[in-house]
Amino acid sequence: MIGSTNHLPNHYVPTLMVDYDKNQKLNRRLLIMAIVLFIGLFLLGNTYLPIYLMGYDAQGQFLPIPVIGLKVGILVIIFVFYTLIHEKIRGILMKRFSGRESSLEFRGSTAFAKSEGFFSKRDFRIISLGPVLILAFLIFLVTIILPMDWFWVGFIAQILNLAGSLKDFYGAWQGIKQPADVLIQDNGQVQTFYTPDL
Repeated sequence: MIGSTNHLPNHYVPTLMVDYDKNQKLNRRLLIMAIVLFIGLFLLGNTYLPIYLMGYDAQGQFLPIPVIGLKVGILVIIFVFYTLIHEKIRGILMKRFSGRESSLEFRGSTAFAKSEGFFSKRDFRIISLGPVLILAFLIFLVTIILPMDWFWVGFIAQILNLAGSLKDFYGAWQGIKQPADVLIQDNGQVQTFYTPDL
């Protein structure tokens, strides 16, 4: 298996390009899957602890309005900064495997990490899935530490983490289907897969 590199070997040619900017059909499918996943997880969480209980403490007393406002405010902050944190972790992993500084770009309300490196199959899988798994673990820890009436704050953050990472899951799945000697370049919006021209 070839390792990650900063230079594409001469005999490598592009064999697959996943362009999230131009492939509107793929974007629609990923959006529909994200909505279905969000609703499914929300309903699952609601069977465990109905969401209206977010407004009550462990003794069943209605929480003061400022506490409920704090919970809503934290959810808004998570929603606003989630993508930035996710992509920052992704950029750190890109730098770790390529040895080359990654960059963070902003387009509208979204951010994405990009790199000029060419990643091995294993490294690309870690780069794709690392941010969602790291954040899932951290959100899980915080959720089990906080009091029960904070469950929905953590659980909604987890739902956003999973539903918001479908592009990463898709990219990792595309990488898994490639041969062992594939090299992948990821500029944030376009993933190009290169294999040897035999």
